[in-house]
Amino acid sequence: MAVTSMDYVHDANIGTGYGKKPGTQQKKFSTKSEFSDWIRQFGVKDSPRYRPLLDTWNEYGHRVYDVDFIIWNKPSGRYFFLEEKTNDARMKHDQALLYFKLDTILSQADPLFLGFHFLRFENTTPDNGLIFLDEKMVDVETLLQFIEMQQPIGMYRSWFQKLADDGIDWKYKLQT
Repeated sequence: MAVTSMDYVHDANIGTGYGKKPGTQQKKFSTKSEFSDWIRQFGVKDSPRYRPLLDTWNEYGHRVYDVDFIIWNKPSGRYFFLEEKTNDARMKHDQALLYFKLDTILSQADPLFLGFHFLRFENTTPDNGLIFLDEKMVDVETLLQFIEMQQPIGMYRSWFQKLADDGIDWKYKLQT
């Protein structure tokens, strides 16, 4: 089995579910848009800015996720989704479930779709720690070739398919 930083035997939420609270989390800082920060502000219930339908940590069950990257080679028409996590973070189960649904639909509907992929950094960038692409450790050059769509086509099998190929029983259902 390839090198990975996860213990699949003991991890019931394979690659997911490491957060303490469900729903969208308020970011500590952001390099994304101001709207990305704004939508994640929860405020206090007495605040005039409080919006129960956007307060994703409540009983309404709303979630706000952003797709980190859609890599598209316009001349060939090929594209894939790339979700990035830093500081060895994992995806929340609900976020992975939503991406699984999108991956399943697009894989069946569009032969140019090269799947959903999960990029995880041990620290914050490829330059300051280990790099895991679809749970396999890769080097910087392999990552760059992957993004440039210069890797063998088999490497573009979706993260979900790769988990299944490795015998990982990822739960494709909502956890309660």
